[in-house]
Amino acid sequence: MKYNIKIDMNVENSQTLILKNIKPNSIVLEFGPASGYMTEYMKKALNCKVYGVEIDPHFAEKAKKFAEEVIVGDIEDYEWVDRYHSIKFDYIIFADVLEHLKNPHQVLLKSLNLLKEEGDVIISIPNISHNAIIMELMEGKFEYKHEGLLDDTHLRFFTRQSVLGLLDSVGLFPTNIQTTVLSPEQTEFKQDYRKFPEPVSTFLKDRQDGHVYQYIVSARKKSSLGNEQLNKKFDLIFDRYDTSKYLQIFWQEEDCKYFSEGASKRYTLQLNRETKIDIDIPSDVLKNRVRIDPVNCEAFIKIYKIKIMLKNGDVLHTYKTKEEISKLLVPIHDLLVNYVQENENGLEFLSIGRDPQLQVNGLEKYSDYNQDIIISIEIKIDEDYKKYLISCWEKLYQHNCFLQKMVGNN
Repeated sequence: MKYNIKIDMNVENSQTLILKNIKPNSIVLEFGPASGYMTEYMKKALNCKVYGVEIDPHFAEKAKKFAEEVIVGDIEDYEWVDRYHSIKFDYIIFADVLEHLKNPHQVLLKSLNLLKEEGDVIISIPNISHNAIIMELMEGKFEYKHEGLLDDTHLRFFTRQSVLGLLDSVGLFPTNIQTTVLSPEQTEFKQDYRKFPEPVSTFLKDRQDGHVYQYIVSARKKSSLGNEQLNKKFDLIFDRYDTSKYLQIFWQEEDCKYFSEGASKRYTLQLNRETKIDIDIPSDVLKNRVRIDPVNCEAFIKIYKIKIMLKNGDVLHTYKTKEEISKLLVPIHDLLVNYVQENENGLEFLSIGRDPQLQVNGLEKYSDYNQDIIISIEIKIDEDYKKYLISCWEKLYQHNCFLQKMVGNN
C-alpha cells in the first residue's frame, strides 16, 4: 500500500477485518507492511511476533519498530525464503499485495513452506468486476489511478472466481470469506447509475459482486482440512444498491496526496430526525486536508450546530450561525447551500448527488493542543428533499413579488 493509515478497530475495512482474524500471541509473516500500522496493532494489542518483507526502505524503517525483523527488498527476489526458513508461522498476511506481483502463484506457493500445518493465509484483494469498472468500460474508459481498483502499480487483476482459483492452484482452501462494499458513487471513479438506461442500471445493481470493493479471504492448506470442511459452500454476504446511509470523514495522511478509504471513518445516520454525531480526528492530521461527506444519497441536510472538543469534553469552539458554519464547512461537490433559509442559526444544504463533499477549514489551529479532537455535529438528513425545493421556490417567488412591489411603489 502506498499510504500510511491509523487502525481503528471500531471501523470496518479490509485492515480491521484481517486483524480480527489474528489470535493473540501468534507468529505472523506480513508481506508489504508499509509503515507498520497493522504491525503495530499486532505487536501492541495482540502481543504477536511479526516478521515482514517491505520494498520501500522508508516504510520498512517505520515498520521495524514493531517487528522482530523486516527484510527490505522485493518479495519476488525471495530473500525471505532462506531468511525465515527456520520459522513456522501461524499466519501469513498479504494485505493488498498479490495484485502488485508478477507471479502471485509462485509467491503463495513458496510461502506455504513457512506456514504451520494448521496456519492461515489471509489475503485482501481488490475486485476488478466492481460495477464502477464495468460502467467505466461501457463509456470506453480504462484509466489508472494513484490508488484503488485501478492502482497504477497493479500488475494483476482479480474477480471472486479468479481469487478462489489462485488459492486452489496452490493447495489452499478458503475457510472464511468477507467483503468490503462501496457503491459506484463512493469509489474513486464517482460513477452514477443515472447516466445509464434503467434496464442496464437494474441489471448492474442486482449483480452479486457489483458493489464488492475488496475480498478478504482466510485460507488453509487442503491437507489440514477434513472432507466436511472441503465440501463447504460459500455464499458471500453482499449489499445491494440500497445500502445504509452514513456520514464519512476523510483526512489526508502523511505521504499521500489523495483522500483514501483507508484514511476515513463512517458513521451510520438516522434519517429524518436530528442526530448528534461525534467524529474523532487524529491529532497528527489536523494540519492536513480534512473532508466530510455528510451523506451518501440525494437529501436535504441541515446542520444545526458544530462543537470542536477535546476528548475530555472541553469545548474549544462552537459554530451556531449560518455565517460561522459556512466558514468552517465549504461545499466542494454535489452540494447546494440554501441561501434563502429564514433562520440565521444552522446551515441548510441540498445534496444533488450521491457523493456530496464538504471541505473542513481551520482545524490546524487546534493542533497546538497535541491531542485528538472531536467534531460534534448536530445534523438532520431528510431524503424527502423535494418538499424543501418547493419551499425554496416559494420563498424566492415571495421575495421576487416583494421586490416587484417595491419597484412599482417607486
